[in-house]
Amino acid sequence: MLSFRNAFLAGAAVLAMGTATAQIVPQPASPEPAAPAAVPAAVPQGTMTTVSMGDLKLAFEQAGLSVTEKTAPNGLMYYEARNNGDLVFGATVLCSGTNQSECKKVVLESGQMTRAISYEELTRFNTSGFGSRAVTYDVKKKEPSLALVVDIHGSVDTQFLPGQVRGLMSDMQSFVGQLQGQQTSGFSAADPGETLLPGTFKGAPSGGPGTLQALPDAN
Repeated sequence: MLSFRNAFLAGAAVLAMGTATAQIVPQPASPEPAAPAAVPAAVPQGTMTTVSMGDLKLAFEQAGLSVTEKTAPNGLMYYEARNNGDLVFGATVLCSGTNQSECKKVVLESGQMTRAISYEELTRFNTSGFGSRAVTYDVKKKEPSLALVVDIHGSVDTQFLPGQVRGLMSDMQSFVGQLQGQQTSGFSAADPGETLLPGTFKGAPSGGPGTLQALPDAN
């Protein structure tokens, strides 16, 4: 006959087995945490991947020019800037934003000289290693302007655009220097703040900034 003590121990053993069984019942696996969404690489501080008209205005001002906003006949907004009597024009193009913002290209152009040049003089400058190009819009007068198209590749720092404006002004001086018989070649001009002949590039190209008007579908 099973004693009370043995019955108690047997019951305890059964309870223990049940508890052990309960402890090893597999539990539902917890769902794996979702991987965090990839975060686009941030543009380094002090750089930009596109430019706006506001950026261009600031670049002109940092280069020491006074700026006036205007609109070309094709509706393109552009700036007319002045430096010691010389004119410089600029506009942002190839834009994905409104009001010519988020743009990948900038067009800069000097005013027009009041002196006609020969084809040889134009070619000499255009083959001397300068960033800008001498162009003429009136085949009769042959009064030149200098044009510089700036592409925004990848990211650029905030001094890139002011540097391009200064580069155009430097080229303007070198162009005048060549016409005066000086030996000049790519970025060899004096400080852009010391214009050789103030007011040399004082007129707008025939009918307005020609390079800017030549881009009717720029935006």
